[in-house]
Amino acid sequence: MRSSVSETTHLPFNLLRCVLLLLALACPNHLTSSKRCPPMYDSVQQTSCGCSKADFDMQPASTGPARLWPGGIVFYDFDNRLDTYYRKLIVKCVKLIESLVGTSHLEFRPMLNEKKERCSRDSFLLFKRGDSKAANCKGPVGMAQTGITTIVLDQQICSYEQAILMPIISVLGLQDEDNRSDRDEHIQVRFDEVYQPTCAAFKARTTPDATEKLPYDYKSITHKYSCMLSCRGEYTLLDLEGKPVLDSYMNFTDLDVAKLRALYPESTKTPFSMEMCDARYSRSRKSDPSSPRVGVRFSEDNSSDSHEAWTMATQLSVTMATLCAVYLLI
Repeated sequence: MRSSVSETTHLPFNLLRCVLLLLALACPNHLTSSKRCPPMYDSVQQTSCGCSKADFDMQPASTGPARLWPGGIVFYDFDNRLDTYYRKLIVKCVKLIESLVGTSHLEFRPMLNEKKERCSRDSFLLFKRGDSKAANCKGPVGMAQTGITTIVLDQQICSYEQAILMPIISVLGLQDEDNRSDRDEHIQVRFDEVYQPTCAAFKARTTPDATEKLPYDYKSITHKYSCMLSCRGEYTLLDLEGKPVLDSYMNFTDLDVAKLRALYPESTKTPFSMEMCDARYSRSRKSDPSSPRVGVRFSEDNSSDSHEAWTMATQLSVTMATLCAVYLLI
């Protein structure tokens, strides 16, 4: 059973799937060709294919547990360039995560309270408007060691809930399922078919975290699908039987929820109090060695390899599907 997001938010993905189905029906020769991904991937740059050890050495990825938010409380704020509608969409995503995981595990608190009083703390999550010239729907893996943790969102590209949910999940420390340290026991990565600039997105973690005590989830909202980051239309991911992993990142699965709860157990949840808004409180937590900081530090740009690669390919895929649909209609 999957925990559903509202039907209206599925529209972009449902439209994309309809387009892909129409493309498959319109191109019957494709079904018997060696290209097994949808036709839109055939036009992807076919040079720069394949990953080598040097690619992984040069492109660091998240190789250990992410740094979690102390006490399971995440203070958040908005860039003043984000419009009111988009802020409401972000809040909707935040509330969705809270409702699924439970506030006894994880709690989001706005920096600006009901009395229009702003917290003075210097450690919080900032939703920032991205440059319209760049494809931005990204956030780091886990909480930044110091200061502000930033999620960059382009209001045009990240215009639906799923695109906003993904970087929030990443910031909470839930990493891509197919990057688990034990992923080779569950999937095959076809490194020769990966678009070389995105190799870091396929780097497995070297150290397991609390989520790996739970079963592997092919349908996780964080799992790449088989055509993701393909350089010439061939599958990049297969299960151990050689079957493709379908595009299924529309909703949270029960295991996704369980894994967020595993990262933020009730036993470590701190009850909210107004003093947490004070900068002195957040600083004292930093200096307190007993403060629950789980995992290792990643820089503020720690997702700029694997998650930026994931984002770039996702947006490229949507763009190609749209162009193909227009071509069929002409």
